[in-house]
Amino acid sequence: ELDDLERQLVRPPPPQYARSHWLLRRGIGVTSLVAWISLAAQEGSLFGPGGVFPMDERAARVVELSSTGGALVVAPSLFYFVGGGPSGLGVVTLLGILASLALALGVWAGPAALFSYVAYLSFVSLGAPFFPLQWDTLLLESLVLCAALSPWRRFDSIADAAEPPPLARWAAWLLPARLFFASGLVKLLGGDETWRDGSAMAFHYWTQPLPSPIAPFAHAMPAWFHAIETAATLVLEIGLPLLVFFGRRARAVLAGGIAFLMALIALTGSYGFFNLLTVVLAIALVDDGSLARLAPARLAPRLRALPPPRTLGARTARAVTAACGVLFVLGTLELVTSIGFAPLVPDFVLAATDTLGPWRVTSSYGLFANMTTTR
Repeated sequence: ELDDLERQLVRPPPPQYARSHWLLRRGIGVTSLVAWISLAAQEGSLFGPGGVFPMDERAARVVELSSTGGALVVAPSLFYFVGGGPSGLGVVTLLGILASLALALGVWAGPAALFSYVAYLSFVSLGAPFFPLQWDTLLLESLVLCAALSPWRRFDSIADAAEPPPLARWAAWLLPARLFFASGLVKLLGGDETWRDGSAMAFHYWTQPLPSPIAPFAHAMPAWFHAIETAATLVLEIGLPLLVFFGRRARAVLAGGIAFLMALIALTGSYGFFNLLTVVLAIALVDDGSLARLAPARLAPRLRALPPPRTLGARTARAVTAACGVLFVLGTLELVTSIGFAPLVPDFVLAATDTLGPWRVTSSYGLFANMTTTR
């Protein structure tokens, strides 16, 4: 009995994730703000009256074909109500910028994440061929997750951060893990010969959309080096995400691996806010203790001095768990269907996910499933 008592006394407390989830929410707000500022600089040329594809014509055409109610089902957007002219574009963009800024500052974080999602979805739904890229869909899913994880009160303070319920933690952990795992599997199972014969990375650097000044030097590396890169990409994208199931230290290694790969990708090419967003999502994998150890010397003592994370009230915890549970299930279904196991999913479940598809609350991912071989 004394031995059992001693073991209980020296057993370390379970890891907590209140502060890392707080930082995750702020990081998603910053990334969303970056995306909105980039879009604001381009919206007139892309979607204005003299742009490549005027938004007012697009919105009017969708309504003409399906009525306003049907349009919201097929391609949900605010532009059916505010118009797609300069004033409508400005209103939706301003809403997105203000909501993202509020989320980054922690002001009414839950509603802010939801408003930014609705505004960005308005562009994504009608913005083809400029939308959606996979990172646009990833941002939308991140904002929905953020709305579920964020407190719906005036200010989201780190001192008042609450420990997320277990299912909410898993929903946040599995998003970056699913992004990487699905991207690796589609390369391996998708039938692209360049990934199978080891030559994919020999094409990547000069066929990617926006190579950096370093890309020509990476492209000039010998064939054996590109073969090793190709194999390493598959191993890391498929193997690293499995660490999410092996405890606190393994998840911290997964977060570090994601950050390292994103840094390498950013060195040789520009993918907008994708790299930043992926690193931000990886923050959820790091527990509060590790976060304090990794923090700069000035911040570490302040993090350690914070009061213990509070516990969510029963009603709030149930609401957060329910919302994150839906995202958890939908994300799992997306992964299962994307890797070829759709026949195992009941038809009514597939029909429900197809109905939710235009709202982009979750998605399958498959970055560079087919390598482009010509510039």
